[in-house]
Amino acid sequence: MSTDDKLKEDVYSIPDYYEGSSVFITGATVRSERGESFAKEKIVPVSGDMSEDNLGISEEDERMLVSSNISVIIHSAATIKFDEPLKAALQVNTLGTLKVIRLGRKLASLKTLVHVSTAYSNCDMSHIGETIYKSKMSPNLIVESLKWMPEEAFDQISKTLIATKPNTYTFTKHLAESLFLEESRTLPFSFVIIRPTIVGATLKEPIPGWIDNYSGASGLFVACGMGLLRSMMAYPDAVANIVPVDIVANIVIASPWFQSINKSDVKGQHVQAGSDDSKASESLGSNLVINCESGHIQNPLVWDLVPKYIERFYVQNPFEKALRYPSFRVTNNGLKNRFYVAFTHNAVAFGLDIMLRCTGQKPRVGLMYSKLHRALQSLEYFTQHYWEWEVNNLKRVEAKMKEVQLRAVEGIGSDANKHDSDWTKDWNVSIEGLNWAKYIEFYCLGTKKYVMKEDMAKMGKARHRMKKLKLIHYGLLILSTLVTGKLTHLVIKLIMKLWQILKKQSSYMYILRHPYQKQKLLNV
Repeated sequence: MSTDDKLKEDVYSIPDYYEGSSVFITGATVRSERGESFAKEKIVPVSGDMSEDNLGISEEDERMLVSSNISVIIHSAATIKFDEPLKAALQVNTLGTLKVIRLGRKLASLKTLVHVSTAYSNCDMSHIGETIYKSKMSPNLIVESLKWMPEEAFDQISKTLIATKPNTYTFTKHLAESLFLEESRTLPFSFVIIRPTIVGATLKEPIPGWIDNYSGASGLFVACGMGLLRSMMAYPDAVANIVPVDIVANIVIASPWFQSINKSDVKGQHVQAGSDDSKASESLGSNLVINCESGHIQNPLVWDLVPKYIERFYVQNPFEKALRYPSFRVTNNGLKNRFYVAFTHNAVAFGLDIMLRCTGQKPRVGLMYSKLHRALQSLEYFTQHYWEWEVNNLKRVEAKMKEVQLRAVEGIGSDANKHDSDWTKDWNVSIEGLNWAKYIEFYCLGTKKYVMKEDMAKMGKARHRMKKLKLIHYGLLILSTLVTGKLTHLVIKLIMKLWQILKKQSSYMYILRHPYQKQKLLNV
């Protein structure tokens, strides 16, 4: 049965949609030493570079791509550094996206281009719809300026260009979305824009808690587990909008399929012309925008709960080289945070580095805290804002998946549906009802096993070390409480004494101003 025939059915499966076609993915890294026979048969690595002409793809590889019956492009390559220089971010995130669109025009078999953006591409708005907000500046004009404007000039006008965006990452991803508007009138294929929030460790696939980098929340988790992070700025009741990476991947893969069987349902969406102009608009046609976030579910994770879940895990399952006992808090009080940072970050770093110098080692704790503070500063914007995303398209994808799963189990519909239960039973695009405590536990375990690459067989030794750190932690806490109490007592006594002196001085000055009072006192 051809794909066109299957489109006539009420529902057909995702494997049916991709059957007989190829998918081109940007941003993937192939590690041949870990490859399996299946991967070697199915995956063809293509060398490339987003910052080079034609994506750095050779003529030979391009000919191979053109003849490979590619039906879907998944464009996930990007620089995710918040502090990336503007020109470098534009070259990868914005111009790189334009190059992918141009490559797509050369692929006659291409049906859909899936662009992985970010839910924070319009973070200067509190309510974010399932639409594209047109940039006030033409992305094509900005891209053209990359040819002649030096990097120093971009650095000088960076703050002016990004305006209300917090960093170059969100600004260049916003421009990339606008590129699809400028190109959409002549595109021979449809597009889907996926906007995930903070991408975290896997929920289930390939295994719970898998993560291999410090991006997103992973760096915070490791810093807390090592005992470095003690305080950070965040609204306690704001949503810590983490989405498991396997859920995002499933949505990315399912979105072209969903679009193909729901073209009549997705028409009529609009693009807003400018973040502050909701009047001028134009239809997106059958193209889709899917906001992929966790704040809409009944039990969202809030920042106030994050430290509790993290501490509980790392105290019981510590890092082998933890520096301090995990103790982490969030606050929206700037003065309180500065106090904690001064005494629990900077002062401790200073003391530990002195100890390292005395033992003939190179001081490194201060440098670690400098990197941590830069990372925290870049995150403060996202931990101290409230957003509301529209998720109608996301819910419709979830509903369609449930429908397919039900039909596969019951054997209803096309013949293909009757033997599709193997893939549908484990396919998940929803996080409704997620047990966040359990998820964070697996997430922390993933940082220990796959990020820090620690041997779980050495857990006993790590726990023994943690017991010592716990004694030191509470010993210092008791000592600091006693010292603080003593100092407080001395300060109160000093204030009372000063008050008595000032009171006497005031009375003496009053007598000097009124001599008759002095005479009256003498007569008495």
